[in-house]
Amino acid sequence: MRGFMMLAGALAGVGLYALSQALEAGLLADRAGLALSASVASFFIAFLALAGPVGPRAAAVGAAFVSVVAAAGLVLAGTRFATAEDLVESGRAPFAFFATLLLPLPFWIARHRGNWRSYPALFTESWGIVIRYGSALLFTGLVWGVLALSDALLGLVGIKVLDPVFDVPGLTWAITGAALGLALAVMEEWQDERRFALPLRLLRLMLPVVLVVVLVFLAALPLRGLSGLLGELSVAVTLVSMVAAAVTLVTVALDVRDGQGVQTPLMRNCTRLLALILPLPAGLALWSVMMRVGEYGWTPQRVLATTAAVVGLVYGLTYLAAALRGGWQGAIRQANVWLAVGLLAIALLWQTPLLDSERISARSQAARIAAGHLPGAESLRAFRYWGKAGERLLAQLEETAEGDLALQLQHARAGAPPAVTVADFAALLPIRPDGSDGAALLRGLDATTRAEWAALCRNRLPDGRAGCVLILGAFHPDRGGDQAIFIGNDVQHARIDGIYLEGVKARPTYVEGGNPDHEPEDLLRQALDGRFGMAPVLENRLLLDGLDLRLGP
Repeated sequence: MRGFMMLAGALAGVGLYALSQALEAGLLADRAGLALSASVASFFIAFLALAGPVGPRAAAVGAAFVSVVAAAGLVLAGTRFATAEDLVESGRAPFAFFATLLLPLPFWIARHRGNWRSYPALFTESWGIVIRYGSALLFTGLVWGVLALSDALLGLVGIKVLDPVFDVPGLTWAITGAALGLALAVMEEWQDERRFALPLRLLRLMLPVVLVVVLVFLAALPLRGLSGLLGELSVAVTLVSMVAAAVTLVTVALDVRDGQGVQTPLMRNCTRLLALILPLPAGLALWSVMMRVGEYGWTPQRVLATTAAVVGLVYGLTYLAAALRGGWQGAIRQANVWLAVGLLAIALLWQTPLLDSERISARSQAARIAAGHLPGAESLRAFRYWGKAGERLLAQLEETAEGDLALQLQHARAGAPPAVTVADFAALLPIRPDGSDGAALLRGLDATTRAEWAALCRNRLPDGRAGCVLILGAFHPDRGGDQAIFIGNDVQHARIDGIYLEGVKARPTYVEGGNPDHEPEDLLRQALDGRFGMAPVLENRLLLDGLDLRLGP
């Protein structure tokens, strides 16, 4: 089996190398290249994962089936984009593709062993695939580390090890694949059912930590209020990630049966309590992202975040219902089987027109624009990465756009904002405090920054005022010269930049303490109304023999 797996891994490496060369040379059409790449890569990933547990013949059949389904889903999702490269650049394709590829593998192994719903088989083989592949990737990295070290050592006496390897086309790919296959075979040789018990037992130790963190978060929430959760996509991502971690830890703690799960009353109670409170962070994640949607409409990222939050909430409610009944441990185990099937169904659905995140987002933004909510320059640029639906939306806007929106569209299409004169920018930019003279700074700005800031200023507030402000102040008194902080409205977040005058040039500088997720409209209204203050930063420096020493932040 070791020799067979090494050969299979080497063939996988060589095959993927040949495919990459064909794609680079343009020998395959765009869609054909995507289909073939997805099919070959998914087949070998699945085959190497299945060959040890079920044998080469059954592994080949299962890998062929799974790779066809996974590749077909990716190709179907690719029809939303003009090219396969656009699909990859969108950054959302891998989630559904890898879920479609990996989720069926434990079910195939369990089916081969007699019952595709057998929870012990599904649990053991799911973690088996994770640990085998993780260990194999680590071993492969060590192989290349040893080769590099050998090359360095023998290079001291004039003998080169890696040069001949790199000179042979595809040999590095073959070595990588062979090392991966060998490691997978060795891991599979350890036939004891509990061969993965140690890493899972170590993982269980994190469950009380996660429980305490979630409880502290929930306890502090009423004291701090919900304002910190409002509308920030990063908040939803954090909450969903914590829910995923909690689900994983509960599953690991329960193991395949009661006698093998956590035994102490403390750990059992911790596990049950974590299962009981899961709907709370999951519900907060969904509420947070929906607040963002209500404020700014759908985007593909928000569709993905909402889907993840809904999945997390379904898991949470299912675990809650199970934890409230007798025999709750077994109920959660059986629920995990059907939840995994549902997750696979969502992954498949995500790649079909029924859950086309780009089309949903384009329709949402078109409705918002029709209602008078003009998008910012960055939002318009993002439309270009929404596939065909985004391009259609841009084309529709270009037919009817005028004024500021037309300029923003020009910016989005060209990739750079239109040039703006100093005089035009001075007329557009409010300066605070009232009566301050920022003429020298404006003259010293480079044309690119001036154009970018002007584009943000055109994202006007609902009351009609410019969507920007320049606040002058002696932020560094020892530096001297004009200094200022610029705040601009990029619609979904505030852009905050710092500048200072050096001679006749305005130089950019980093602004500490800013929050890129801060809602821009309230921030700008306060700044334009003059509702801000200036406060010194307490700092002492050590002046010694011409040195100016200070502690870093």
